Amino acid sequence: MLTFDELLWALAPGPEPSCRYQHWKFPAGKPHDAAIETRAREGVKAKFPGATILKSALDGTDWRIVKNDIGLPRYRTRDVLVLVQIPGQKWPWLIRGSFDQSYSGGGTYNSGGTFAPPYSQVRLQSAN
Repeated sequence: MLTFDELLWALAPGPEPSCRYQHWKFPAGKPHDAAIETRAREGVKAKFPGATILKSALDGTDWRIVKNDIGLPRYRTRDVLVLVQIPGQKWPWLIRGSFDQSYSGGGTYNSGGTFAPPYSQVRLQSAN
């Protein structure tokens, strides 16, 4: 299975087409979290009105903790994959964005969270 970064490289324009990735499929077996994926789906629909969400999943199993210069947590983040059909586009797009929760103190993070730009957006040539 390709990582997201390998997929970006494979689909990037260049002197040689990446023919072996023309029939890329949304990764199976990725972890899911309904609350995080719902916010990600809502964020994508807000950015692309009228879009149809095809699939979503977490891109990884662990939170990444982002700390300030003196080592205190600022927020934690997880990458989310969203496969979406955008109005006016022939092929679906795979969007990877980060879902962040700010640090509340005492080893806890806020219960909400945000899924917002910047995203990595990849226009797919074909998808199943």
